[in-house]
Amino acid sequence: MNFHTIFFFLNLLRSIKLLLSRDWQVKFLHCFREANKVADSLANMAVMAPSSRMVFVDPPLLVLDHLRWDRYGTSWPRLISG
Repeated sequence: MNFHTIFFFLNLLRSIKLLLSRDWQVKFLHCFREANKVADSLANMAVMAPSSRMVFVDPPLLVLDHLRWDRYGTSWPRLISG
């Protein structure tokens, strides 16, 4: 991890702590990737992106199907090996 990446995450954490210190109630909930395939696809795109910032005017093609499935309420079971 290079200096710029570390600085980015430290700055992000500082911003989150500042938001959490305000006078409001905040609740974090874990969501498995199967329950939010759009966010999972966008996160995967960010990891592979050559730039640290991406701006979309329209949803990327990779998430269009996931958006359609969300609209129809399609659910995806989480497969657990064991």
